[in-house]
Amino acid sequence: MTTKPTLSRNRIFILGGIFILLYIILIVRLGDIQLESSNKYKKKIAIQSIRRVRIPATRGRIFSSDGKVLADNKPCFNIIFHLAEMRKRGRRSKTVNYIYDSAKKIAEAINRKPDISKKDIISQMNMRPAIPITVVSDLNKKELALAYEYTPHIPGMEIIVIPTRYYPYKRTACHILGYTGKDDPSEAPDRLNYSYYIPDIKGRSGLEKAIDTKINLGATYNGLRGKPGNNLLQVNVKGYVHDDIGISRDPVNGNNVTLTVNLKAQLIAEKVLDGKKGSFVLMDANSGAVLAIVSSPGYDLNLFTDGISRSMWKTLLQDPEKPLFDRALMGQYMPGSIVKPLVSLAALKEGINPFGTIYCGGSARIGNTKINCWIWKYGGHGNENMMDAIRDSCNVYFVKTGLSLGLENIAAIYKAAGLGRKTNIGLPERSGQLPSRERKKKQSKRSWSAFDTALISIGQGMLTLTPIQAATFTAAIANGGTMWQPYLIKDIYNYNDKLIYSAIPNKVEKLPVSQKMLYVVKEGMFESVHDENGSSKRANNHIISLYGKTGTAQVGPKNKRRRNTWFIGFGKFKDKLYSIAVAVEDGKAGGLTNAPMVKQFFTEWLPTL
Repeated sequence: MTTKPTLSRNRIFILGGIFILLYIILIVRLGDIQLESSNKYKKKIAIQSIRRVRIPATRGRIFSSDGKVLADNKPCFNIIFHLAEMRKRGRRSKTVNYIYDSAKKIAEAINRKPDISKKDIISQMNMRPAIPITVVSDLNKKELALAYEYTPHIPGMEIIVIPTRYYPYKRTACHILGYTGKDDPSEAPDRLNYSYYIPDIKGRSGLEKAIDTKINLGATYNGLRGKPGNNLLQVNVKGYVHDDIGISRDPVNGNNVTLTVNLKAQLIAEKVLDGKKGSFVLMDANSGAVLAIVSSPGYDLNLFTDGISRSMWKTLLQDPEKPLFDRALMGQYMPGSIVKPLVSLAALKEGINPFGTIYCGGSARIGNTKINCWIWKYGGHGNENMMDAIRDSCNVYFVKTGLSLGLENIAAIYKAAGLGRKTNIGLPERSGQLPSRERKKKQSKRSWSAFDTALISIGQGMLTLTPIQAATFTAAIANGGTMWQPYLIKDIYNYNDKLIYSAIPNKVEKLPVSQKMLYVVKEGMFESVHDENGSSKRANNHIISLYGKTGTAQVGPKNKRRRNTWFIGFGKFKDKLYSIAVAVEDGKAGGLTNAPMVKQFFTEWLPTL
């Protein structure tokens, strides 16, 4: 009678035990799940709080061929604020006001204005709170000393050193070197790879731009910009720095480049051209290496280092002297008489006897018009052969010779000498203008005339060229007819200072003439410098035996005529053959303006070699 209740109680205990066991298992499992999930979420939170900061590489330097630094990186001392260390409790405006007031305090202490506004601070807090904000940049020694006194008094303030572009010689080779500025992160292809993007220094003009990221010289080499590294930061939920995890990849510095430009030659060329508008090009006539290249006036490249002000940029753009304009590569000038050696080659090529004479009575008549020789007031040159005509720069001889040759023969030698096409020097340049019937018809709706042929025979009319083209064809006359491609990059060294490229001169073509023909032209150019009546005699000097040709081209409307003047020439010194071209805007005459400049240049430069 007592068995049934006992069985019932046993069943209850068993069932109760099962329920308790199940409950315990459930609790343990829930605990495991919670612990596992917690670790998983902690990892996710940790991952989400990691920010990759882009670290720019140091930009490669640019050297002259004689080992001087033309474009460098100098330490720039900046005052920065770490926003995370300057937060104030309460409203956000309290933090903004505190940061701004601190910036004003330190700026006033060093007698500067802060580089930031309240708007800048708010923007930084919204967009990049983990990145320090620059308060004052580029401190000098005195400012630096004063700033160090305040460092302990303002929590979150730090003085850091960053590399900035620096040009030790300021204006020297400014058009060739070009200037830099900060890259725009919104345009950068690797922008999305980083949480916080610190931009590179970017080339904006000249070689700084042309070889900024890549250098194409047959093969492709890395440019002045290196490869960025990155640093990992851990931030809190508001984006402020919690911990600096450290650099995960070091930046690789950019390549260093050595130019063909000789600094001493460049400085002296700039000196002789100072105060004038014009250009000066010196080349190695046996390779095409550009040893000096000047456009005057120039400008200080350091104006652009920290970002040029709008007022200064406007001043440079509106300057009537056009200091930003590269006259050596972009200036298209009427050549005047410097093309007479080329016309002589065209004549010799067509079988004209160089010893045959043409009478110069002071002018040459073409139909109802006439072209005067520069000596017309004195009755002309009399009988002139080819060498005499080059020496004396006789217009009458070349007008009559040009008319007998015709447009096609003259244009052919001009084209072979590189006129009408770019030299491919590796920088922005213009091609000049090669005369043609089609071009005349298109530009003026008129047919080509004998008068047009007469004009291009003496370097006037529908014919323009650049100073770099003039130096290039002069080199070809000097070296026996080889047209070399002018170049500026001599060597490239990588970040380990290992030579990875050395220039190999590039032959473009040969002038379609013989050595005998070139000898005749050279003889005339030699007499032009060395004869007491030669048009280039003011270039004669005791250092180098020069062959030369001057030129004067009248430009502008009849009521405002002005003259652009030229000298081209070549000579050998210590087994080196040099070619030179000097163009001056608003000069007097090639023989009066340019020839003495060439004499001064060689007498000052060559003794330094």
